[in-house]
Amino acid sequence: VLELRTAPPHLTMSVEMIRRSQETLEAILEHLKCSTVPVDATLPDEERIAAIKMTPLGPILRKLLPVLESVMARLINGCTHSNEQDPILRTGPPNAAHQELLRQIGTVETCLSIVNHLFDDLHIPTPTVKRDLPLLWKASRLCYKLVEMACFDNPANKLHIAHHVVGFMKHTRAEVGAYFASVTVYKDTKSLLENMYETNFKMYRDVIVTSRSSRILEFLSVTVKCNGVPIRKNQNIVADMILDDMKKMIYKVEITEDDILLHDISGLLIENDTFNKYREMTPLEAAPKPPPPVSIRSVIRIGERKALGGDV
Repeated sequence: VLELRTAPPHLTMSVEMIRRSQETLEAILEHLKCSTVPVDATLPDEERIAAIKMTPLGPILRKLLPVLESVMARLINGCTHSNEQDPILRTGPPNAAHQELLRQIGTVETCLSIVNHLFDDLHIPTPTVKRDLPLLWKASRLCYKLVEMACFDNPANKLHIAHHVVGFMKHTRAEVGAYFASVTVYKDTKSLLENMYETNFKMYRDVIVTSRSSRILEFLSVTVKCNGVPIRKNQNIVADMILDDMKKMIYKVEITEDDILLHDISGLLIENDTFNKYREMTPLEAAPKPPPPVSIRSVIRIGERKALGGDV
């Protein structure tokens, strides 16, 4: 059955703009696939970075990035109603019609294909991309931002993208927005949250053990409720994981006369609390002795000095 309807002018313009943008993104992807050369995946990260700098990737991205930035700004800004023109900072109520078109025309999938080619096909190491390959980082950040905004408060797009989320975790260390896209896909999406498997949670547990990252805990807090209603199965899995499998990750609290001290009883060195710094599930180096306790009072003082603009 074919139903013909008259579309409002603004929707017709959106269709044409997204269709032309899709053609441009497909051309960029094809050019990258034809012109870039993968590096040896077995090399250490520093050697791979040095090797990729010897390939044509840098000059290619330098030529393509202005075009990509212009296209992505229009696509991202169309996902929400806002006066903010910076696509990375853009927020506001969702524009569902624009989001639906991005899925139907295939633009979201094309953006993910660009990111996957840059990181996976070329074997780019993720931890130092932002510092060593800023053009690649910027292109990938724009692609993940589009995925995030296309799924913002859009259940149909969330379900469509859900099978890609496992792959997002490979790119989180590059700080390109893969984590935020993952949270956007799962947040308050009942059909996805109720069908999470225990293997998913085990992967997050391993990341917490190696990185001690609050980002993973924030993501787990998204998985245990939907629109404020608890999801018992996920709550039980997370509770068992934290209270049974990760007992040593919980700080021992000591209350003194004038302070509260947190003792790390895990026997592990405390690394910077950054989601992107864990190293392929490798356990942290064992500490020769437990680290000194953390003073809550001193932490508060540091926070006050930062708020006043002082040096720490």
